[in-house]
Amino acid sequence: MTPDSSTVLQILHNRGPLTPDEIYLLLDSSGPWLYSNISYLRRNGWIVAELPKKMENCNGVFPDTKISITEKGKEALYDHLNREKIERKISIRYWITTGISLVALAVAIISIVLQFQ
Repeated sequence: MTPDSSTVLQILHNRGPLTPDEIYLLLDSSGPWLYSNISYLRRNGWIVAELPKKMENCNGVFPDTKISITEKGKEALYDHLNREKIERKISIRYWITTGISLVALAVAIISIVLQFQ
């Protein structure tokens, strides 16, 4: 899942059914990336578009189409957020370990220098 698609899922989860135009306003951005993310999310079954009966078989999403998140989408969003949280913790541990190693190296160098003076 891309950061953009997870942002769209978070907005739909927090705000309920919205149109692509309303999502654009909430994101304060524009561009074709939103429709490609909506298509990606629909292909995976994470969102559903509320289309009129005569257009149910249509794969397109129009500016006034209401989009809502599915249960499968909520699960995917929770999994993605948990994965990001775990990666963040691992990164913090890495930097702490690196910092401790650098301090130990500096102490070792200083002790060697002081030993030979």
